[in-house]
Amino acid sequence: MRLLERQSDGYIRLTDNLLDKDISQYQYAILSHRWGQAEVTFEDMVDGLGRNKAGNEKIKFYGEQAAIDSLKYF
Repeated sequence: MRLLERQSDGYIRLTDNLLDKDISQYQYAILSHRWGQAEVTFEDMVDGLGRNKAGNEKIKFYGEQAAIDSLKYF
């Protein structure tokens, strides 16, 4: 399982692959959304692309909400 991590400077990155037995040590938000146009894909995140896609605004919003909720991961 991989999570998105909001770093202190606001940068959002994918975590390394976490083993199921290790995931319990993390507090994280589970999000749901509807797919639209110009969404950021998993491949975009792995390759460091997608920051200019419209769907990146959603990811930034989720990261900001996670920070408001005192969560680093989502």
